[in-house]
Amino acid sequence: MLLKSGYDAKVGFADSHIQLLLPVDGRLFAVPFFSFGNDQRYYAVPLDWQSHLDVTHLYAYEGSYPGSTTLMRFTVPELPSLSNTTTSKTLHFVYDGTTYSVPVTYSQDAVRFFEYYPQSDFEVYFDGSISLAAASSLYAAFAPILRGKSEVEAVNILLRFSQTAFGYKVDKELFGREKPMFPDEVLYYNDSNCKDRAILFAYLVRNLAHLEVIGLDYPGHISTAVCFSKDIAGDAVQYQTRRYAICDPTYINADAGMCMPQFKGVTPSIIPLKRPL
Repeated sequence: MLLKSGYDAKVGFADSHIQLLLPVDGRLFAVPFFSFGNDQRYYAVPLDWQSHLDVTHLYAYEGSYPGSTTLMRFTVPELPSLSNTTTSKTLHFVYDGTTYSVPVTYSQDAVRFFEYYPQSDFEVYFDGSISLAAASSLYAAFAPILRGKSEVEAVNILLRFSQTAFGYKVDKELFGREKPMFPDEVLYYNDSNCKDRAILFAYLVRNLAHLEVIGLDYPGHISTAVCFSKDIAGDAVQYQTRRYAICDPTYINADAGMCMPQFKGVTPSIIPLKRPL
């Protein structure tokens, strides 16, 4: 079916196991891959989370089906049609001496859908979709909080929410494996870490403050930076001739323009957000 639909795919054999092999536009992590006479990686993507190919070689073939050259993409520009099962809870944070309560709703079906989603490039998560329920609840909660605020103050409020409304745990503690989260998952789980908060914060700034954001990939740490309409003082990075102020959703109580001390002077890799603002 994939070949007839124009997608490249192969079948591999390992002992008595038959494995679907997919070349991917981008990269997957923690998924075995194989090459057959060229540099193309064919990933042994598990179709059942309980099954995992534990072999170092398998039998396949070099030939390709004519005209089937499209690569599988694991980007999520929009969620698939899911059941409309939602759950709500209230998150709390303090900014400038005021305590805010943020009622949020998220899709339980989106959380289940993403639970074992193959780990991919960070761009997939930063550009990933959010459920209508979550998007609507976040807008309804933050619109009155941000109304009349300057760009910098609005971003600082969203920073404080991202920094302090969640507990902190690394992936090994939460899942026993590496797992970046999509926004609905960040709202669902009580704990998160730097990459998850950066992904949610980027979504909030782009959709509530309407400012451009990039991800920052430091050694062992993910952060973000925001392009304000007027440059602000503090730590920043240059990207495509524009100045982006560092905004770290894990650096507790840090405002826009403040970089974690251990990363001052470190040049991060840029994670661009491709989806239009």
